[in-house]
Amino acid sequence: MKNNLQPNNYGFTLIEIMIAVSMFVFFILSTASFLGDISLLTNKTIKKTEGETDLAISVMLINKVLNDAAPSFNLVKNNLDDYNREFFEYFSDVSTEGAEPNEVLRKLTLSEQSRRLDFTFAVYNRAQFELIHYSPMSAYAAVTPDPTMERSSPLTYVGINQGNILSSKYPELWQSNNLFLLRVPIQMRFVSVAGTVNMFTPPREYSFVGKIVNNELISDTDLQNRFYTKHPATGDPILSADAFFRNIPAVGGGSPLVLIQAIELVKISLVLNQTTSRYDLHFFRYTNSNSVDTLIAPDIKEIVFKRESISRPVIQVTVSKY
Repeated sequence: MKNNLQPNNYGFTLIEIMIAVSMFVFFILSTASFLGDISLLTNKTIKKTEGETDLAISVMLINKVLNDAAPSFNLVKNNLDDYNREFFEYFSDVSTEGAEPNEVLRKLTLSEQSRRLDFTFAVYNRAQFELIHYSPMSAYAAVTPDPTMERSSPLTYVGINQGNILSSKYPELWQSNNLFLLRVPIQMRFVSVAGTVNMFTPPREYSFVGKIVNNELISDTDLQNRFYTKHPATGDPILSADAFFRNIPAVGGGSPLVLIQAIELVKISLVLNQTTSRYDLHFFRYTNSNSVDTLIAPDIKEIVFKRESISRPVIQVTVSKY
C-alpha cells in the first residue's frame, strides 16, 4: 500500500511562532501580576496581623498594670477625666442605681486631639509579697511614766525605721527614694462643724504617702500635689509620719491597725516619634527616683481609659492605631 503522508520539513510558520510567543508573554505577565497581587495581599495581611498583635499586647500590658492600681482609688488626685472629674473617685458604700450614666461614668482619653498624652497613677510595688503590719509605738522613744501620775509623759518621735525595724526585714524595699503608703483600712468622710456628712464626697482611708530620705519617710511638694494629704474626717493636713501616727482615728475603741505598703508611680504616655510623626505608646515606671522607659507599641492614635461606674473599681482600656 502506498504511503501518501509526506514529511513536513518546513517547521512552524512565522505567524505560528508569533502566536506562541504572544501566548507565552501573556502567561508570564499574568503570572507576574497574580504573584504581585498575592504579594501585596500578603504584605497587607502581615501588617494587619502585626497591628492587631501590637494592639493585643498593648491592652494586655496596660491591663496588667491597672490590676495593681488599687492604691490610686480615692488617693491619687488631679487626674481629671474628659469631663473634668476625678478619674479615681470610688464610692464603695453608695449605690449608683438610678443615676444618669454620664454622672457615674469616668472616661480619660489620651490622644493628640484630646490634648492629653499621659496618665500617671500609683501601683503596688511587686517586690512586696506581704502586707506589713506596723505598731505606731515602734517609731517613738520609750516612755518614762510621770511618778506623780498628774500629767502624761512626752512622746518623742524617733523614726519609722527605728532600730532598723523595716530595713532589716525588707532591705529590697527600704531603698532611698522609694515610696511607701501608710494607711488605716477604714473609710471616712469629712464631718462639718454642724456634724453633717456630705455623702456626695468619696470616702477615703486615713493615709500618708512618703518617700525614703535619710532613713525616714518624708513628704514633699510633688507628693502633696499627687496624693490626698488631709485627714478625711477633719481636713487637717498630714505632712509627716509623726503627724500620721499621732492623729490615728480610733477604730471602735480598740488599737488601730496600721498597714505599710510599698508603692510606685507609673505613667502611660503617648510620645511623638520624630521619624514617623506619629505617636508611640510608652510605659514609664519610677523606682528610686529613676525612670525606666519601655516602648510598648508604635503608631498608636488613641488610648481610652473608662470606668462604667464610680461604684466599681474596674478600669477598661481601648487602644487604637492609625
